[in-house]
Amino acid sequence: MLRGLLKWASAAVLLTLLNPHIAGAELLVTTNSLAGNVRILASQIQESCTPEPVYRAPLTFADAEGRLAPELRKAASAADPLGSLTKAAKRIALGDFMHGLAFADLSVTGRKSYGRFKVLHQTGVLNEGTIVALLRADPDLAAFSQAALTTAAGRAIDRAYRVANVLPYGHSPERADLGWIAVSGEDDSPYRPVNVPSAEFPQYDLRVNVGGHPVRTRFMIAETSKDPEAAPSALRAGRSLPETLVPQLSPDAKVLLYVHGMDSRLEEAADLARAMREVGKKTGENWTVISMDLPSSGYAQKIDYRKISPITDIGEPRKVLGFNDHRRQNVPILDFVENFVVSFVDTLDPLLGLKDRIQAVIGGSLGGNVTFRMGRRKDLPWLKNLVTWSPASIWDGFADHGDPIKETAVAMGWRRAGGKPANLEETPDQRATFLKDVFAEAIQVGPIMILPSQPDQWWRPSWPCSQNAHDVARAERWEIYNRNFRLWHWRLGTEQLIYTQQDPPGSKVPRYLENRTRMLLLSGAVDDYNFTHIYSKTLKAALQMTATPGRAIFLQDTGHSIHNERPRFLAGEITRFLNGDPQVLASAP
Repeated sequence: MLRGLLKWASAAVLLTLLNPHIAGAELLVTTNSLAGNVRILASQIQESCTPEPVYRAPLTFADAEGRLAPELRKAASAADPLGSLTKAAKRIALGDFMHGLAFADLSVTGRKSYGRFKVLHQTGVLNEGTIVALLRADPDLAAFSQAALTTAAGRAIDRAYRVANVLPYGHSPERADLGWIAVSGEDDSPYRPVNVPSAEFPQYDLRVNVGGHPVRTRFMIAETSKDPEAAPSALRAGRSLPETLVPQLSPDAKVLLYVHGMDSRLEEAADLARAMREVGKKTGENWTVISMDLPSSGYAQKIDYRKISPITDIGEPRKVLGFNDHRRQNVPILDFVENFVVSFVDTLDPLLGLKDRIQAVIGGSLGGNVTFRMGRRKDLPWLKNLVTWSPASIWDGFADHGDPIKETAVAMGWRRAGGKPANLEETPDQRATFLKDVFAEAIQVGPIMILPSQPDQWWRPSWPCSQNAHDVARAERWEIYNRNFRLWHWRLGTEQLIYTQQDPPGSKVPRYLENRTRMLLLSGAVDDYNFTHIYSKTLKAALQMTATPGRAIFLQDTGHSIHNERPRFLAGEITRFLNGDPQVLASAP
């Protein structure tokens, strides 16, 4: 507490010295520059939040890290819907109903298997007769009557169709009745969220070409003027399949293009999308949030990063200690992510007239890094505003300043990303090691915490939904994990440590001083951990951004994920910023 008060006090004194217009925690706009419109807010009203459900596998179906049992993984890897349904019917006939349901699930939860399932559906062979004919060849079932096998086959087929009709709709009232649904991302990547929360807004698929690399992704559109349509009943759908939704955008849509954080997914935008809809319904504006899964994240295609750039492009560990990036800050995968966002807009624009409706590109963490970078581009005439919070790479580059501890962190990420050849292989222990490294690896000396684990840095501990958010994040990784995801995580994370919004190689002029796109910049004081110091670095940058039009807000008692912890506050500030409110005053949800 004392540390926090001292930090706030020192920041307030610094602001007062550098800007005579500071008055307590409020500042009236006197210039158009971001540096001239900086606020530090001492406290905010606690916003309500609702824990989200996570469906966990029974212990007999998966291990402690969520990995499916070998027999289920084998079925998922085969991606053979008829094979899975036959196994499902056999288990059901033998009285092992739960395993039967799991095998049926695997016929439709993986992208490859579901694609084949749809072909079989169109040819009309997904019926009891087909499955029973296959069951008759199994000597274990020789004593079973035709009627018993037909009943078992029907139950397996019905389960598969019901799951297939529920997954595309995040707000399906029938989802809870299905309980845990079997899926194995390691063997057949899912195309929609399965056992973790899914956005209630319409979701679509899109293929985006990024410099010759096609990326299959998923996106959502959340308009104020359109309430999500009721999810069709999977029970009434019977043995039909859900229609492929065609994206549409209203002419009056005021679009916020949301770029999520590292390893996250489009659902990260859901809290803010709901808050923007609340604002829009009060003001009559059709605020619309479009959010997508970034490459190798969420339910987008998991890419082998080596097809884009070899690990040696970013440097190599020093012979004794540290990392040598040759003072280049070469970050091809981070560049790829940024270019993906631009290509996403280019791909959707002919379909939706998107560019004319984009009010701002917004995002935090990796999304904040990307928006910061986009704000320096001169080839995006449609990009008029940015909303950036908790930006990654606002720190000094970890490989450029001769700090052996920071360089060692880069070297460790480089090795985990495949710089150490053994890590390129997906051995049985890689999954558990990855989850341990991401969710449990903290730096502590005796009782003194030097650096919490990554999830403990994502949300402030006092946020009521912090533990639930941790649980959801872990379950997300269980569901989508595969080798390419693991390697992409370490490669992209390492590049974000190397890259900096501060001094580029060969220059002492910070990159952020080149930002000319109008920007709303935010950070939370609880997001000021050792080594990265996102809050302090963002505050320092804001105070120097005299040539960047916009404003900045610094929140006490707020962590990294402002979009989760204070979505209504953020929505209000975004609205005021984009509507050109001449006064910047403290606001409450």
